[in-house]
Amino acid sequence: MTSTTKDNLVFLVEDEVGLRMVAVDGLEDAGYRVLEAGSAAEALQILESRGDVGVLFTDINMPGALDGLSLAELVHRRWPQIKLVVTSGRGLPDDGRFLNKPYSLEEMTRVIAIVSSSSDEAGADDWRRGRETNGGIEGYALRFLNCA
Repeated sequence: MTSTTKDNLVFLVEDEVGLRMVAVDGLEDAGYRVLEAGSAAEALQILESRGDVGVLFTDINMPGALDGLSLAELVHRRWPQIKLVVTSGRGLPDDGRFLNKPYSLEEMTRVIAIVSSSSDEAGADDWRRGRETNGGIEGYALRFLNCA
């Protein structure tokens, strides 16, 4: 029998307690089972005793010797069946762009053309839409914490 995506246990690793609470509540409201940890080291300890994690959702920047990227790399090597989602509150300035490696020459030249253009409205609008979509939980978390 094939399991549905919501049958997967989501392991959320986030050091900011308020944001973690909002994210856990949102995932549970969406029907996911959720396990949580406040650091990469704590996450590894928990993973050692669990065999039911389907998705790891981790922040990149966390205190301690192990950050979220290192955690994701370790999880990928030791538990390759676990799917990975990595997030970060740190971003580029509004006029900056990020290009994942490996990238094609076409992708690279397209991004260079966008940032080099004196009239960047279309590219900037696409970029802002992507950032707004990806940053949704931060806005929700800020409203939840009454910081916005």
